[in-house]
Amino acid sequence: MHEEFDIAYMKKIMEPFGLVYYGCCEPLDKKIDILEQIPHLRKISITPWADIDNAAEVIGNRYVIANKPNPSSVSGHLDEDALRKEIGRILSACKRNGCSFDMVLKDISSAGYDVQNLIRWEQIVMEMVQSY
Repeated sequence: MHEEFDIAYMKKIMEPFGLVYYGCCEPLDKKIDILEQIPHLRKISITPWADIDNAAEVIGNRYVIANKPNPSSVSGHLDEDALRKEIGRILSACKRNGCSFDMVLKDISSAGYDVQNLIRWEQIVMEMVQSY
């Protein structure tokens, strides 16, 4: 249904554009084959609900992964160990498969009334990415 009701239209709509970024909040890791039909595809959204290992393996170096880690990590007490584990898994999958990626903390509905959660999240992720 995804191919019939979305990709078929995207193929027509995206044709006149340059590079295209596709995706939102659904897991696309098992749909890369149908996404490849989109003309000028350059970047694919990989959400927390997707399997980053599968996505990185299938995508390789053909597209950029727009990775969106789980935003719940900043909504209350920031569990730094859990965050490091999640980001480490993302970085490992991308490195193992030669993927280019960007990482965006998206869809935040709460920072638990503590802006330090956001600041610390950024510090941890940047530290890990710089040693990537």
